[in-house]
Formats: sequence, C-alpha cells, structure tokens
Amino acid sequence: MRRTRDTRNPLTKGDEMMQRRLDIALTLSRIAIIGALSIATARGQSYSWTGGSGHWGEPANWTPTGVPDAAGAVATVPSTASGIIVTVADATGDAATFTVGRFVFDQVTQNRSFGNPTSGTSTIIFNNGASTAELSARLSGSNRIVGIPDRVSVQLGSSLFRTLDDGNFGTVFQFDGLVSGAGNFPSRGRR
Repeated sequence: MRRTRDTRNPLTKGDEMMQRRLDIALTLSRIAIIGALSIATARGQSYSWTGGSGHWGEPANWTPTGVPDAAGAVATVPSTASGIIVTVADATGDAATFTVGRFVFDQVTQNRSFGNPTSGTSTIIFNNGASTAELSARLSGSNRIVGIPDRVSVQLGSSLFRTLDDGNFGTVFQFDGLVSGAGNFPSRGRR
C-alpha cells in the first residue's frame, strides 16, 4: 500500500502539535489580558458627587450611579456642589465603611466636610493598592477648612497624601476622628 500525503493539510504531526500549543498559549494570554483590564477598570472607577448634602452610600448622589467603594476608586466633589456635607453613612444614614483610592474636593469656595452618621462610627479606608492614596482639596479663597468629624475614622490601607492646592494660606484639613492603619500620612502643598 502506498502512502500519500494529505494535500489539504501541509503540516506534519509535529507541526500540528506545535500549532495547538501556540493556539492554547495565545488563548490563555488573551484571557489574562482581558482579566487584568477588567480588574484595573473596577479598581480605578471614578465617581462625581451630584447631590446636595447627603449620604455617601446613596447611589443617586454619584455619577455614574453607584457608590465609590473599592480600592483605587476616585470620588470627586466638584465645584458645582457648594456648601455641601457628604455624610459618611449608608443610604439610610447609619454608620458604614467605604474604601477609596482618592477623594477630591474640587474648587472649594466654602468650608467642606464629611458628616457624622446618625449613629455609630463610620470609616473611610484610603487604599490605592501599590500607589499612594490621596485626600485632596483644590481651593479658592483663604481660611477654608476641610473637616473629618469625630465619628468618622480614617484607616490607611496605603500611605495617604493630604494635598492642599489653595494659593492662599490659612486652609487646613481637620481630622477630629481616629486615624489608624499601616500607611504613612505625608502632606503635599500647604497644610
């Protein structure tokens, strides 16, 4: 019996096995890349405050609708939300714990603060993964206070930069609650 070569598939058996291995490796690489991108997107989600004074845990107070509560999440209170208090509480006003990588008060023209929950003590965990977390205020005018009240504790999951960009002296961060955790607490800008 004479053997004939299959002209439909010019690859030898060894070539076919190598091709299968390459296809599997390529598929696994694609899965790993998609997974890494999905995690990075979830960790770096940015939220902007849209409500007046209200509860952090109320999804309708943020855009996109949801609550900033993940390592690496960015929460911004824009200049359009003047004179507001972000109560660190769930949607009903009760004590809660939230995690962010950055919290920014943007273009503050009045004193800004976080508010106490109705009962208990809430916690803000600053965790930006391998990067330094940040509590920042871009301010207009002088003698402004960005306050964290007595029943809101701050836990440092990573180092936390406190950044003031005010162009004027007299603006301070005021922490009345407990500050704890393994991270450092350096300052940038004026304190």
